Amino acid sequence: MSAVSPGLASVTAKAKDKDLLVQCDVTVTGKPVKSIKLNKTSLSLQEGSSEQLKVTIDPQDATNQTIKYTSNNTKIATVDSNGLVKGISKGSALITASSADGGFVSECKVNVNAKPEEPKPAPIPYKPTKPSSAPKGSNLLFSKKGGYMMVYVYRHIGAIEQLTPSTTDLEIYIENDRLCVTFNDV
Repeated sequence: MSAVSPGLASVTAKAKDKDLLVQCDVTVTGKPVKSIKLNKTSLSLQEGSSEQLKVTIDPQDATNQTIKYTSNNTKIATVDSNGLVKGISKGSALITASSADGGFVSECKVNVNAKPEEPKPAPIPYKPTKPSSAPKGSNLLFSKKGGYMMVYVYRHIGAIEQLTPSTTDLEIYIENDRLCVTFNDV
């Protein structure tokens, strides 16, 4: 008799010349896990980034290679069933891999760093320039150069009605058939 695969079998033997019957239950076990080891003992991530942990099982041909991954603080770092670790928020968490066979454990300390803030673009300075002429049919002429933005409002005959310097964002809209110019401070 030889084992084919892990499991439970019942073997019965009967003598040829006598009415004797013997039964024996046989348990065939697979190759047990002796140890497991993660490829990293510590890991640094930024918020929102991920990294794959890998586990080595000894022996490599162990029968039951089921590994369970857990995080001791899922508000800091999560881990999926395949060992993919994701940084959630700034702090530290411990990722644990444990084998179903033998309950062997390997751990990785994860430090999650805050995502760096993206730099805000510097405001673009504007300086006024004198317009040479207003385009036909236009009521406004904008001039951008240096530290100011200058808005020139023209009457029907083309004379300048108003000059408004501004270093802020410019929003234009039409309300009740009148053209309004709004400057918003930055």
